[in-house]
Amino acid sequence: MLKYKIEVVLIKGVKWFLGLFPIKFRFKVADFLGILTYYLIKKRRNITYKNLNIAFPEKSEAELKKIAKASYKNAAKNVIIPMYLNDLIKKNWIEIENVEIADAANNKGKGFILTTIHLGGVEAGFSMTDRYDVYAVFKKQKNPYLNDLMSEYREQAGAHTILKNIENDSNTKIAEVFKNKGLLVLLSDHFSDDTEITFFGRKTKANVGNLLLGIKYNAPVVFGYSVFEDNKIKLRFVNEVVIEKKGKLRETLQYNTQKLFYEYEKVISKYPEQYMWQHNRWRD
Repeated sequence: MLKYKIEVVLIKGVKWFLGLFPIKFRFKVADFLGILTYYLIKKRRNITYKNLNIAFPEKSEAELKKIAKASYKNAAKNVIIPMYLNDLIKKNWIEIENVEIADAANNKGKGFILTTIHLGGVEAGFSMTDRYDVYAVFKKQKNPYLNDLMSEYREQAGAHTILKNIENDSNTKIAEVFKNKGLLVLLSDHFSDDTEITFFGRKTKANVGNLLLGIKYNAPVVFGYSVFEDNKIKLRFVNEVVIEKKGKLRETLQYNTQKLFYEYEKVISKYPEQYMWQHNRWRD
């Protein structure tokens, strides 16, 4: 447990130190740390190239290397975004596009779900707390102090973290979100055993929780994503997801999840350097 406490102390120290400098400099430091991680952790680097070769078999080794390194830089930026979310908001680093799509879903008065992907400055989604009561579900980390610290940073910006585990009764907390007509943010692109889909031409499995919750609570599901563009973090809403019924519930979830993943694929193909390729997405 001591090493976990030391880890949190170091993070707090880095946050304080980088906070003395402009935001652009903080992101430059994140770029450096991302590249450092690229070289130091061979296992994740191998997974990254495995994923990229599946997604883009037509690209050269040099092109894939460029995407891989940029992806690591992007991932590192997302580590520091929660630390400085209030700064990013106050200094107008975050722009929301097509917000009328989210407002229309919110105005239905049932709460709504934002289904999104590990792309761009995804952590900046918590900046929407001036418009919505924002909650997000995250996987519990091994370091309990880190869980508390990251939740604290998000709370400072007005957002709430729900840790996905039995002890914290996450299902009850999710039910409260819809009872309070809030916005539930779900990162829905990583591997899960829920249903089989095709992603970048290769069969894999995916999570259906976003659609299942939409059906269960009769709540709108909106697809949106984030990108770094024009020296801004842009939160871009795309559309409200139309859930088409296909026989039994299992078939409905599989069909509509596949539709969503086609949408994810289009966006990722447009911004491959901003996607998190370090996750073991295709498992043999």
